[in-house]
Amino acid sequence: MNFRTSVGLMGSVLVGMGIWAASASAQSEALQGALRPGAGDALSLSWRQGLPDGERTQLSIDAGVAKVERCSPACQPIGRPLLLSPGQKEQILSGLRSASLLDLRSSDEAEMTADRELRLSVPTRPPLKLQLPKSEWPLGPDGQGIAGLLDDLILKIVQAGSARPQVTVPRTIEELAELKLQLTVTTQQQPGGVLVIEHGTLSITPEEGSLPRKPRPKPTARLLSPVEQEQLLTVLRLLDFDRLEESIPVRARPAIGDDDGRLVTLHLLPASSVATPSAKVAGRGSLSISKATMTPTQTAPTVVPKQPRGLKRYMADWVRSPAEPVVRLLASWLLLHSPKKIE
Repeated sequence: MNFRTSVGLMGSVLVGMGIWAASASAQSEALQGALRPGAGDALSLSWRQGLPDGERTQLSIDAGVAKVERCSPACQPIGRPLLLSPGQKEQILSGLRSASLLDLRSSDEAEMTADRELRLSVPTRPPLKLQLPKSEWPLGPDGQGIAGLLDDLILKIVQAGSARPQVTVPRTIEELAELKLQLTVTTQQQPGGVLVIEHGTLSITPEEGSLPRKPRPKPTARLLSPVEQEQLLTVLRLLDFDRLEESIPVRARPAIGDDDGRLVTLHLLPASSVATPSAKVAGRGSLSISKATMTPTQTAPTVVPKQPRGLKRYMADWVRSPAEPVVRLLASWLLLHSPKKIE
C-alpha cells in the first residue's frame, strides 16, 4: 500500500468518525430537548411489559395522556385513559433523564429475555428503541428507576379500571335520565342555594345572603321542558370533566378582583331508582304532583352503580373556565347573578 492510498484510507476513517460523532451529538441534543423539564405535554413513548411473542401489556403516553392495552396477540384497552398530572409528567421526564438512555444497549437475546421495551419519540431523529430485562434497567436516585416508574403507572391504570366506573357526562336524553346533577352555591352578600336535576325534574332550594332579595324566593320544583333538556345537553357536551380539575385553579381565598367570593360545587351523581319520574309543580297557594309522560314502550332507566364526580371552586373561576356555559345556564335557573370574567 503506497503513501497516497494510506492517507486516503486514514482520511476516510477520520471523516467517518467525524460524521458518527456529529450524529451522536445531534441525537444527544435532540434527546435532551425531548426530556427537558416542562416538556411532558410533548412526550411520546410506549412501554411494553412481557416478551414480544407472548402475552404482553402495552403502555402508551402521548400529549399528557397515558393508556394501557393488553395484547395476546390482538390488543384490547384496559381501564380508562389517565390524564397525567404535572407532577407525574415531570417524574417520568426525570426518570428518563436519570436512566442515561444513550448509554444503554438492547439485550443480545432480546426476543427471549427482554421483557421490557421502551420506544421513545425524539424530534427530528429516529425513535429510540431499547429492549432489556427489567433487572437490567438502571435505578435512579430514588432506588426505583424508569422501569419501576412505568410499571407502577400501568398498575395504577389497571387497578382503576377494575374499580367502580365514574358517572358519565351525559350526551343524550337517555344518559341524562340516568344522572343526578347538583349545583350548590354558598352565600356571601349575594344569594346562593341548591339546584338539583334528576329524572327530568328541576328542584331549587334558594338561600339568601346578607343582602336578601325582595320578595324572598321560595323552594320550587318543576319538570324541565324538552327545549331546556336540549339546552342542558348542549352545554354538557362541551364539558371535559376529566380536565376541569387542572384547568380551574385551586385557591385558598378568592382571586384579586373577585368581590363575589361565592363557592360553587358541581356534582354529577347516579340518579335514584324510580318507576315514574314526577315533580312537585308550584300552583297558586299549593304544590301539586305532575307526572312525566312516558310512551308505552318506555321503561324506567336502569341505573348501574357508578362513582360520583364533584368539583368545588370559586364561581369567578368557574365562569372563566371551559365550564362557563354550564355554570351560567344553571345559575340562570337558580336565579343567581354570576360574575363577569375577571381578567
